[in-house]
Amino acid sequence: MSASATDSAWVTGFLTNILVDYLEERHPQVAQSLPYPSFFADTPLAHRAADARALVTDPNQWLPQEVLVRLALVAEDATGDPDLAYHATRAHFERAHRHGPSIFEIIATLLDDVRGVVIASNRWAGAFATNTALQALDHADRPEATMLYMVTSKGRLTRLPGLFLRGQCEGFPALFGRPGSAAFTEEFTQLSLAHLLREFDDYDLASHGEQLRVIERSSGSIVAEAEGIVLGTEHIPVSEHFPAEDGTIVTPAAGQYTVFTTTGATPVPLDRAQAVRIVRGGMLQRGRVSLSLEPGAVYGAPYTKARFRWDDQRRPRQPAETRLREVSRLLFTHLHEIKQTQRRLLRSERDNASLREENAHLKSELIDRHRFAGLVALSPGMRALCATLERVVDTDSTVILLGETGTGKEVIARALHYNGPRKGGRFVAVNCGALPEGLLESELFGHERGAFTGALQRRIGKFEAADNGTLFLDEVGELSASLQVKLLRVLQERTICRVGANDDVPVNIRVIAATHRNPVEMVKSGTFRQDLFYRLNVMPVAIPPLRERREDVPLLAQALLDKVRARTGRSADRFSPDALRVLATHSWPGNVREMENVIERALILAGNETTVTAAHLPMEWFGDRTEVSAATGDPWTVIGKMNWSCFADFFDRGGSFDDLLHRIEWAITERAVREHQGNKTHAARTLKRSYRWLRKLEKESLEPGGPSDA
Repeated sequence: MSASATDSAWVTGFLTNILVDYLEERHPQVAQSLPYPSFFADTPLAHRAADARALVTDPNQWLPQEVLVRLALVAEDATGDPDLAYHATRAHFERAHRHGPSIFEIIATLLDDVRGVVIASNRWAGAFATNTALQALDHADRPEATMLYMVTSKGRLTRLPGLFLRGQCEGFPALFGRPGSAAFTEEFTQLSLAHLLREFDDYDLASHGEQLRVIERSSGSIVAEAEGIVLGTEHIPVSEHFPAEDGTIVTPAAGQYTVFTTTGATPVPLDRAQAVRIVRGGMLQRGRVSLSLEPGAVYGAPYTKARFRWDDQRRPRQPAETRLREVSRLLFTHLHEIKQTQRRLLRSERDNASLREENAHLKSELIDRHRFAGLVALSPGMRALCATLERVVDTDSTVILLGETGTGKEVIARALHYNGPRKGGRFVAVNCGALPEGLLESELFGHERGAFTGALQRRIGKFEAADNGTLFLDEVGELSASLQVKLLRVLQERTICRVGANDDVPVNIRVIAATHRNPVEMVKSGTFRQDLFYRLNVMPVAIPPLRERREDVPLLAQALLDKVRARTGRSADRFSPDALRVLATHSWPGNVREMENVIERALILAGNETTVTAAHLPMEWFGDRTEVSAATGDPWTVIGKMNWSCFADFFDRGGSFDDLLHRIEWAITERAVREHQGNKTHAARTLKRSYRWLRKLEKESLEPGGPSDA
């Protein structure tokens, strides 16, 4: 288990493994479609997502609790079974061949007795999770125990602990040859209605007088109602089998345990309640999953309480020697699997160390290179842009990027961040025009729990996420008037206030804004605050559109071709001269973004060809089909489309027909050499001529008065 496991909620792979085993056995199509890597997103094991399936099916592995929760929710949604964790755990113990064995099964085999396993139950929780406590209170006069279960504050409360515990209690007696001989009945649960509704997003909780209501968000209809209660108490004598110091949830006094019970529970106002009791039942729905809120069910208690009863009739106890021999076999099997787990862990750590070393090497190489080497800058406008970026990159000044859509504003913003003093922090981008005002405010500044309908927990916004880094506000000109005021305050005070909060939170960020609109005109028209414009306009950087930097088109097109080719695995790795000419003359209203899309489409159309030609470019660029044939068709059509005046002028100036043919011969030969990247042997072969003939023609053409002087 990772060292960080002690700081948060982690679970053993025993739990995830039994879910996967059950799905593969009962729902194979669901098992095949499980998105294993997504279960690890934003967890401490995100870097090991490539081994996702191996991790969740290894009983000896430890995983963040969130991985288990995500796996269970996906499995429930796919199967429509809200009790899938219970059914999977029960089936695990009834299966003849299990992936394992787990330590629990080894100990159970050694004890060979249901009561003996129950006596050791306060050790179970620690063996399966880092955030749970379990206590069994034995009723010595009958085959029954009171089970108490608690999730600590580090863990996320879900339905899973109760489902797994029920499946385990009803399932493990099968290890002794008595399947179906146990019953686990929950009396009340620590799970609150608020925590339950985190799994059913279409519902809200609302207080109404002395009642708590579950309301369907879309229709506003009441699904269920609950009242606050104070639980009653009952006394359970301390069993001789359970030493008093083993109490982990309740402690004994005067030879007995005092535990809560629903018997004698009395209604009280919600602000004084220990728990809530359903008085009007209803059904929660999430896709195919339906969960009933039964009248009388109690939620939000200090801990979960259940009755566990088993059949005391049992097979003859195995001789001690036989049990020890079986336990020894299981232990050696378990140790072998632990060794395999450790090997996988060491291999993963070795690979990660290699990646860290490689990343450090690549970063050092990037620092040594020109910091804006990724920008194609042959044109005067782009050279001026790079010079401006060189001056501003090492500062913390606010920058506003001005340019048309698709000119690469976010690319430049990232270059400023990753080459600047804040490169160790996060680069956080937000499109101010992509969200409505209500959602955008929460996205930027975050919100407190209960700030609005659906705000079930605190969430930090983009400003806090970018602390010590850079926040890129794309399309800042789309901000509403009220959000412009709040952004101005953040830029002035360097503090934010979450939605629904009263306290300010300081933020240390660099702001880079961008807009495709003219902010000066927006200020004049009154749609953009003048004071905010002055705050953002510390260092304006204008990005020229692609039509104003045609000198950059050939190199930029080749760079984008290499990028798209690497991503798609296509064959074409160059442009024909005709294609480059067409690319250079296009107006590019969508700028670099349009060029990248055009090149990707051209690569697809090129198929297995190694060169992108004009024929692979958009047909609409060439007008009607006769113009397309003039650019890409047979040579007779090209000659037929040429303006006769150019021939007439040539003859009027004293040119002869033989001289014209000689010049055409040289022009075609020169073009063939260019098409073959200067390889004259290949060009001559294409023309069905010899290399010596081509060299002779070239020599004649270079002489004074030859075709090349035309």
